[in-house]
Amino acid sequence: MLKVYLKDPDKNYRVIKEFIQDCSIAEPDYDACFKLFHEERYSPYEDLKQMLMFSLIKNSKSELLEKILGKEFTEAITKAFEQVKYSQFPIVDNNNGDIARVYIFEGEFESICFPNTPQFIRESLIKLKKLINKNFFVCFDKIFTGNSFELALASCFYVEDIYRNNFIYTGSVDSFGKVNNIDYIKLKKKIALDNKKFLVSHIDKLEDLSHLNKDVIDLPFIQLFGKSHAELERNFNYLKDKLEGNILNMLEIDLDDLSIYRENFIQNNIDEWECLIDEFYYKISKAYNCNLTVRFHFICSLSAFAFSMGVIIGAKKQLSIYHFQDGKYFEVINFTETSLRKLKQIKQNFEYISYGYESSFDSDELMVCIYAASHNPIGDAKKFINETLHCNLLTINIKDFQGNISIDNSNLWVEITREIYSCINSVNNKQHVSTYHFIFSAPVPLSFALGMAIGDYKRLVVYNFDKSDLSYKKVIDSEKVKKFRNFF
Repeated sequence: MLKVYLKDPDKNYRVIKEFIQDCSIAEPDYDACFKLFHEERYSPYEDLKQMLMFSLIKNSKSELLEKILGKEFTEAITKAFEQVKYSQFPIVDNNNGDIARVYIFEGEFESICFPNTPQFIRESLIKLKKLINKNFFVCFDKIFTGNSFELALASCFYVEDIYRNNFIYTGSVDSFGKVNNIDYIKLKKKIALDNKKFLVSHIDKLEDLSHLNKDVIDLPFIQLFGKSHAELERNFNYLKDKLEGNILNMLEIDLDDLSIYRENFIQNNIDEWECLIDEFYYKISKAYNCNLTVRFHFICSLSAFAFSMGVIIGAKKQLSIYHFQDGKYFEVINFTETSLRKLKQIKQNFEYISYGYESSFDSDELMVCIYAASHNPIGDAKKFINETLHCNLLTINIKDFQGNISIDNSNLWVEITREIYSCINSVNNKQHVSTYHFIFSAPVPLSFALGMAIGDYKRLVVYNFDKSDLSYKKVIDSEKVKKFRNFF
């Protein structure tokens, strides 16, 4: 019987849980159940008390619950049970960790917790009740120590259900509502990551939790090389309406996480580019892993690098891309208003591009030379092929908008990208292509979007023009760059 096992709850813990879960409780157990909720020696066992109360409610054993906790409480808790809220918080013990739940019942309760709930928990609940100014009853599904559960409890009153359970929370709260730092933060972050959650801990005050009530978080991202830091700040200023300080603070994202920046021009060195690609991957992963839908707004300065960024992200994420013209930035591609599927839809007839295909070499590799900006790269590309690559060549030109695609027509940018992608794909259908070599003279948004469309299904090599020796240098090779995969 349960009362026998409750004499030594540590030794018989597993068996007690099985009895409670099956609601295998006979009348001789009633006195032992009463003691579980009232005697001091059972004070730490919040999990067993929570489990038993839930089991009695679910199995319609209100008479027993009344004997244990009183008729008024039983009526109130049964009424509130269908609307119970919960939030999660990490607990640690000697480098081991787990996730616990705090359950919140709102209603007219005379008591805020079980009669023998530990005093440290009771003191926290009294403080939070005053801060939140709500009447509630609280219980927990794990045994724990410390008051870092306080932020999780508060989240039930500030974060809506559909958003709250994307996160776990840790932090103690002072009597003024300020959230304090807590211990074992690295381990708690690991616990969150292992459970595919994001740990919310870095906030100033409880009210900031309401900023998590979002379907989408908009974030700027700047790729800028060879410009002053003042220019980087100006670029951020163009997107200042995309910077939401409170939520960035909670997600532990700062401006450095939202840019790939070098004051000097980057060298056409494949190792340096690989490091930059790894840095980009790390930074966007940090944002994408926050358990909110992130919508990036990209400003980029280098087409070859923007293409690589697009390959990594793939055609899976909502985003916007901006184009610099006449001293200003304009949003020219918006993949929130335009379906990402459209980018990869194959076109048979081309309205906006023309192309040429030269198969001078017996090769399964293909150079793709895109001429969509003011500089014509085709002559240099042919020279590079004849002297170095010895592969076939696909040249793609824009017919009517060379270097001047309308900034007012987002659909036009998408359609041109779609046609370039379709043209590349058509060559692959005619002959097997093992490796694509890319040379760009194209607006940044076009290169970025093309990278999204192409993705990582083939070996991709990207070249950048080097003015020092008037030739092209390999700067990206997908076989070498570990992060050149769209995992998102």
